Amino acid sequence: MTGQGRRRAPLDRILVVDPNLATAKLLAGLLRSLWPAAQVYGAQDAEKAMLLAAATQPELVFVEASGPGLDGLAFARALRRADFDAREAPLVMVLAEARAAQVLAAREAGAHEFLRRPIAMGDLERRLEAVSGRPRDFFDGPHYVGPDPRRFNSARGPLDA
Repeated sequence: MTGQGRRRAPLDRILVVDPNLATAKLLAGLLRSLWPAAQVYGAQDAEKAMLLAAATQPELVFVEASGPGLDGLAFARALRRADFDAREAPLVMVLAEARAAQVLAAREAGAHEFLRRPIAMGDLERRLEAVSGRPRDFFDGPHYVGPDPRRFNSARGPLDA
């Protein structure tokens, strides 16, 4: 491992939304190994996650796409339409399988990046680099709220939100 993630500016507040406590703890442990001083908050359902997001204003959000009692896509859409600053925080959707339909649905819900389980440190570092090293404009339109879906901010013209 290159340790590349250790050179990025640390994030102070991270929210992990996952109904499976064991996988949430695994991700939190990996994040703390990169940024030991980070506050990693956890929620097992969307309701608690929204309350935590409003109270803690996380700088980064990880959400499981689906699980018992959790619809990660619905949570992402709700967060993006919320009236607090964390609505613009980078959101990484965690997927068991990265099928094209799931990736497209997550993008349309406002995800910045995707992380496939099982989570490997190298994959996590690449996703963190993508959300911190290449910031994207935030759009708030009637049909889409989230990061510029043109992943690399190409000069292809205005986004028809």
